[in-house]
Amino acid sequence: VYDISIFPLKMKGKSLEHTFENIEIKSNETTPLKYNYESSTLNIGVSTAAGDLVDAVVKILDMDDKAVDSSRTYTKSNTNPRAFTLQPGTYRVKINTLGKHKGTTESEDITIGVDGTVLHNFIIK
Repeated sequence: VYDISIFPLKMKGKSLEHTFENIEIKSNETTPLKYNYESSTLNIGVSTAAGDLVDAVVKILDMDDKAVDSSRTYTKSNTNPRAFTLQPGTYRVKINTLGKHKGTTESEDITIGVDGTVLHNFIIK
């Protein structure tokens, strides 16, 4: 009899580990276990009002200001917006611009639902 813990490798959020308790594993048998992780995609873009893409560090925090994920947008369309796979919930998204537009820091609370995609674009002045 075992306790088996699992967690997703590509999804971020709070309390992602799930434990199946008291699972009996028998010789030469398969023991199916299933758990459904709900997730959504949060796409964060950073650009100027004129539409120029801006290089920035993006930090995703939970509402207790603990880091959940981070990445960087660049000035190319394949990285800006940047996609984050997250548990549904409310997150604080902070950006710090780099390069040509260095020096802007902004933060916004964003809520994402189940099995959806949210696009949020920070517009830098």
